[in-house]
Amino acid sequence: MAFLWIVMANSCLSDDSKPAEKPETAGRAEPRGRRVTLRLTAEDSDAISGMQHSDGVYDFAVRLTSDIRRFGVSRVILPDPALTDRPDEWLAVARHAATMGFDVRFEIAPSRAGRDMMQPDTNEQLPKTLESGSAVSLRSGILKRVSELAELKNASGARVASGFFVALAPPTALPAGWEAGSNEATFADFLRETGLESDWGGRLTDEESRRDYIKSRGLMPWLTWRSRRIASFYTELADEIEKNHALPLTIAAPHPGNSESRTLYEEAERIGSSPVFAWRWMAFEPELWRNSTAVRLIGAESVSVIRSSRDWATHPDLEAALGPQATQGHFFAGNAPGLLPEPSTDSNEYEALKSAMVSHLSRLDATGLIVDRSTLGDRHEDFTSWVTRYEGLPDIGRKAWETLAPKPGLTLRSYHAGDSELLVPINPLPCPVGLELTLVRRSQGDAEPVNPDADLKLVIEESGPDRAVARLSIPPLHIGRLDLGKYRVENYRVDLPQESRDVIRTRYDALIRQNSEPAEPRGAVIVEELSDTETKTRGRRLMAALQAYRDMRLADFFRLSDGMSTDRHWRRNSEITPDVGRVDLPKRRIIR
Repeated sequence: MAFLWIVMANSCLSDDSKPAEKPETAGRAEPRGRRVTLRLTAEDSDAISGMQHSDGVYDFAVRLTSDIRRFGVSRVILPDPALTDRPDEWLAVARHAATMGFDVRFEIAPSRAGRDMMQPDTNEQLPKTLESGSAVSLRSGILKRVSELAELKNASGARVASGFFVALAPPTALPAGWEAGSNEATFADFLRETGLESDWGGRLTDEESRRDYIKSRGLMPWLTWRSRRIASFYTELADEIEKNHALPLTIAAPHPGNSESRTLYEEAERIGSSPVFAWRWMAFEPELWRNSTAVRLIGAESVSVIRSSRDWATHPDLEAALGPQATQGHFFAGNAPGLLPEPSTDSNEYEALKSAMVSHLSRLDATGLIVDRSTLGDRHEDFTSWVTRYEGLPDIGRKAWETLAPKPGLTLRSYHAGDSELLVPINPLPCPVGLELTLVRRSQGDAEPVNPDADLKLVIEESGPDRAVARLSIPPLHIGRLDLGKYRVENYRVDLPQESRDVIRTRYDALIRQNSEPAEPRGAVIVEELSDTETKTRGRRLMAALQAYRDMRLADFFRLSDGMSTDRHWRRNSEITPDVGRVDLPKRRIIR
């Protein structure tokens, strides 16, 4: 109990196909402009149509590279070939992809560097990263493997690797719990470096006494010290990679996409703490990473169709903790093999991905996105169109921009470049949104036409010699583009058509019924057994969604309630009438 009070008080080769657009030369500084990156794991090859273990090295490389190209990306993250059961084939994929013009990056597995690379991962709590002597050895092992990958050449004699990637997750890259590292050697480092050795060194001589100390008065010094040690480990690693190879290291923040990290998020939920404490228990505090210019820290979330794994994905506390680093990029991760149940056959993980991408961009204008291949299925054409639209937007590093309209649900960004203005409406809602713009001519003479993208329905009415009114409809889950030419926006009005109001009200009514009905009504058929923590999480999420509706924060309303109207704990034997159980909320605010 004392432990809980302390925590609460201290409340991421060649083929016939057309080559991809050639990216910036590998080894230079990070290229400007937006990029979508496709991440592949060793398991993805088994899921791609036509990939057989009987394929030769050449066929394997050609088929996999062709599949990558079909998604319209020019950058790809590949697993370290030595960590797969087909190292020669994956090495051929890397060389072939680089030859075809792809920007190739390799994923690093910190817990396996310096060991037998084919040895399976263990569930150890990664004390080597925390223990000073072992951390030096581990860093040397990683840098050695990085050097081997950095020296790879493709068929043209050019360097294959253009960067490296680490997805922070316990136990492979972070400690697997707040007690991890309480072994004798690591704990001795902690006492010495925090100045506590003289007071406690002689008293904390066994595992039980050390754990008791951590649970009580030593908790906050312990968590802070571990976070600093982890931050130093990775930032120094990034500095060495940049110094020795002039290659970037991208690191994705932890997300609840595997069993170990999800357990920590659930513990935070159980005691009523912010999910930022789950990060602290993993020894991850983003503010400690900001002293390095070499590391590129980005946000991350799970886009699994298993909704409960997304409950904490976009919690505002996590995005606030990342601060300016949240705009550097974002990683949309699918299910980790063997760690979460596989989605049902009738689910559509791509739709969950698309919704997550648009929702994120409506909140933060990220300059780069990383997407797991496992989330895309066979939606090649849809995703290619999305990539083209996103990468065609201005780079916020070179364009001045402002957010004009964050409510009700629509985000409207204006990018300025010289005398021209580009308007980007982002609709994260599953229903269309109307927009009326009052435009004023910037200069005398003929005005250039207002050019929308093909999916925007635009009607323009002249209202004077230098003024015009433009009305347009933004489709659901859409990122639009409207070139204003010599016009500028003087005023705007966001409108919800009746069909959208019906969609919103239907979702609201369904949530109200779910909030007002008993958990196990008479005659119910149990569909899903939930733990106490899961029940509490869904309850808080439900109340937060209803509060967002009251505040007309419609993007948050749909994001928080995503899947909740269908993920019922039970179902009745008879239909529910529309007017049953309608109860409004109290006027108090709900903090989430």
